[in-house]
Amino acid sequence: MATGFQIVQDLPQAIVSVSFSPSSIGSGLELKPSSCSPELNLDQCAWFEIGTLSGHWYNASATIDEDKVFVEAEIDVEEKVSGVRYGWGNYPVATLFNLENLPALPFAFPNPIPHKQ
Repeated sequence: MATGFQIVQDLPQAIVSVSFSPSSIGSGLELKPSSCSPELNLDQCAWFEIGTLSGHWYNASATIDEDKVFVEAEIDVEEKVSGVRYGWGNYPVATLFNLENLPALPFAFPNPIPHKQ
């Protein structure tokens, strides 16, 4: 279970680190490739996203370093990072697992999350 986030870098490439409770990590974390169903528009699928104060969410990529996940996205220069989320939508796409093959639960920080404008 995700327990919090920290903004590592704001602009132009936003980087956010997400921490997890030790019990949910198990033997470690891993990212697995996955894809959105062909019947859906890519914007309908939920993976990693970085949010801004204006309420806009940017699709993001993720990497793992030990017990943290680093989420990265290029955001507009006038934006300010305000949050991060994973699997937060009607069609979540599971890509984050522990080494015991259990998927991470969807999360959003801050909670409640701002809505798109």
